[in-house]
Amino acid sequence: MLDAYSGDAPPVHLLTREAVALYLDRLAPGGLLLFNISNRHLDLEPVLAALARAAGLPALVRHDGEVGAEDRARGHTPSRWLAMAPDAGTLGALGADPRWRAPRSRRGAVVWTDDFSSLLPLLRWHAGWTR
Repeated sequence: MLDAYSGDAPPVHLLTREAVALYLDRLAPGGLLLFNISNRHLDLEPVLAALARAAGLPALVRHDGEVGAEDRARGHTPSRWLAMAPDAGTLGALGADPRWRAPRSRRGAVVWTDDFSSLLPLLRWHAGWTR
């Protein structure tokens, strides 16, 4: 599970083709990669979708936007998660859970590498911001 983020500044070097190759090299048989892609200002889903596609990995995403009072009391907050696995069978029960779906791609999404990444196309434009 990758939850190495602090605030809304993602460590870009952990979301590259090279990083995913390293994770897969270290992944135990039957394991899956789970990324916390929660972010108020950036839409990270297309980046991870492009990475999964480039690596030939099946992927699923889950948005937990609605969190009830009871869950909040237990520390559950709204979040977004993306899972990747070497094969669809490894995603197992996630694939049967309707809360998980195929990740959204974005036309022109570029796979991030150690040599290239760009946050600008991922900005979530908020009311009051100008383009």
